[in-house]
Amino acid sequence: MPTPNQLKLQGAWRATPQTCCGGFPHPLGAPTLATLAPRVQPLRFLFAHPGDLHAPPLGTFARQLASVMPCEFLPLPANQADTALVEQFQEKLDTPSRTLIGGFSLGARIAAMVSLVTPVAGLVGLSFPFHRHGQPRESHGLETLRAVSVNTLLIQGTRDSHGNEAQVRGMGPLPPQVQIVWLADANHRWHSRGAQTPLDHANDAVLAIQSFADGLVSRPHV
Repeated sequence: MPTPNQLKLQGAWRATPQTCCGGFPHPLGAPTLATLAPRVQPLRFLFAHPGDLHAPPLGTFARQLASVMPCEFLPLPANQADTALVEQFQEKLDTPSRTLIGGFSLGARIAAMVSLVTPVAGLVGLSFPFHRHGQPRESHGLETLRAVSVNTLLIQGTRDSHGNEAQVRGMGPLPPQVQIVWLADANHRWHSRGAQTPLDHANDAVLAIQSFADGLVSRPHV
């Protein structure tokens, strides 16, 4: 059974008030992207990514995310120090308190670092690098994640080589404001061995992010 802050997705969006993104049920019940119409979304989403945004699964994810909420995508240059990447991220934050920040892999770790020094609306991490590939004993992004105080949503494949489900569960408790949605059988780039495709997982990721953002907007302090 998932813990209260961990939910596993095995296809279509499944949510309960107790387990969905910090306890916020999706108002549409079981929506799909085909039926989910864009709606007014006060929060802007700033998303950092390494490499080519058009490469799977990011290209599909980016198009779907942009169809349901205002967002901007920030490419991260290769071979730059973390401090330089954090500064570049911060330069894009005109209204931090109205901005949901996040990223994929390295981008997720940099976004988490930004959240430690800038009061943003929330944090989203896709394929978060809990450790370096093949080095599960090296915490890498784990210590940053343990220090976050902002409401956080992680979307992680159960077979992610930078932190699979068994490894993450064995790392001990995360802060209570950190929620995890598990993509069943997905690896770091959301490929599965069964019927699920990166497109399916991108659909689930976008729906989870929108539900998370809706919950943040409904809170009095946001």
